Amino acid sequence: MLLKETTFIFFAVFISITFASIKSPEETIKDESKKLLNNFVNKYLEKFEGKIAEAETYLKEYSSSSSKSDDKNDDDKFTDIFKHFNLQSLSIKSMKKVMEGLKESISVIDEEKTLETFKEEITKLKKAVTKIAKFLTDFNEDGLKESFEKILKLFDEHKSDIELFENVLENPEKIPKQSILAETTSSSNSIVATKKYMIGFKCGEGEYSLIACEKGEELPFKRTVQIPRTPLEYFTGYSGGENDTEIIGRNLVKLPEEAFAYEITLEVDTENILNHNVKKILLDNSRFAKDLEKMVPSKSPVIGFMGELSFIYINNAKKEDGYKPLKSWNGNLGKELYISFDEKKPKFFEKAIESFKLNCNSVVHNILEAMSINSDAIPTFKSIGYNLTAASESNNEEVLFEYNNFDGTKKSESPSSLMTLLLKEHLKAIKEEIGEKPKEISLFIFDNFKDEEKKRVLKGLEAACQTLKLKCNFVESD
Repeated sequence: MLLKETTFIFFAVFISITFASIKSPEETIKDESKKLLNNFVNKYLEKFEGKIAEAETYLKEYSSSSSKSDDKNDDDKFTDIFKHFNLQSLSIKSMKKVMEGLKESISVIDEEKTLETFKEEITKLKKAVTKIAKFLTDFNEDGLKESFEKILKLFDEHKSDIELFENVLENPEKIPKQSILAETTSSSNSIVATKKYMIGFKCGEGEYSLIACEKGEELPFKRTVQIPRTPLEYFTGYSGGENDTEIIGRNLVKLPEEAFAYEITLEVDTENILNHNVKKILLDNSRFAKDLEKMVPSKSPVIGFMGELSFIYINNAKKEDGYKPLKSWNGNLGKELYISFDEKKPKFFEKAIESFKLNCNSVVHNILEAMSINSDAIPTFKSIGYNLTAASESNNEEVLFEYNNFDGTKKSESPSSLMTLLLKEHLKAIKEEIGEKPKEISLFIFDNFKDEEKKRVLKGLEAACQTLKLKCNFVESD
């Protein structure tokens, strides 16, 4: 059942807009990978252009000197080969145009049509390179290797670059992260990062990068991300050790406790000095509780979902003071929606978080976000502590959480099944407060999902309510 209130609820709208841009650490890592891929593509397209222009200049110099021989066959050969130089330039311009049409946060891998366009242009590029290489080889056989030494070297490098470029498009994880930016900016006068600088977080024994200024990236560098409240330990660090691949110089980043989310900034100045800043995002949840008076005529308990957080609002009819955030549910700050399966009896919220921090395994979270996607989106869904899999080959509308169970086996559960477990815990807290199990509850979603995503979320929540034989109303604000 859907409850609608035509009154414009400023707090709800403000919170929806604000939290639409806040991403989980996993999503932020995905975005950072996209930016790195975009950077790689743009830099290598520039590199291709530079190599072609340089090789073409050398060849023109040679063709000009050889034209004095009045050999028409040589002139025809050069005319034909310059066409292939032009074809390469056209292919690169086509790919650059595609990149210009994309937003910075979108990688060429994410869009199937874009990837197909790139494949077509790379095929043309390789054919042109093969033609030119054959032309150069033929001249070598005529004893002119010395004259073509510079061009041959350039084209050997060019062919290797194209091969790497093609491999990275198919497998983005193959980006040579430590060297790519340094290699492509060394010829400029820009001041670049001498190390890789980062803000990262620790989960179990693993360390993950949230924001990174790659070695060789142009300075000054500044990047800001917003993430939901997190229980994990965050730190700043930079690369060092053997081969400059270890993260050293770690310093703990202190995150404010009383916050819904954080705005985290990494800066590296032109002196290669790292700085960071953290701002907390804390909205007036009590104001929203008051607005519920108009939005929920039934006065039923309300559960609000915001990313990985939930809040419980109770209307105490005896006190006649309207809805209030439930104190036993961490009041205005709410609880994190984590479930741990590292013991026979599942653990929830704070207890699950402790397990998550220690082993980063056997824990599921980000359930509402997983509920919003279909199986087609699984490759771009970054997860820590669990994996997502397709429910079936024939049905792409549902995904499953796959996690390590306490007994060493792998288990799979749907998001709605896991939400059922979470709702049971919410109902226990509500019963303890009002003295009885509620006959109905109302649900409010703060997150600004797209239409299709929201339909999936509502369907998943309805399924959880049906399992519990609980009447659930959905509250919306216009």
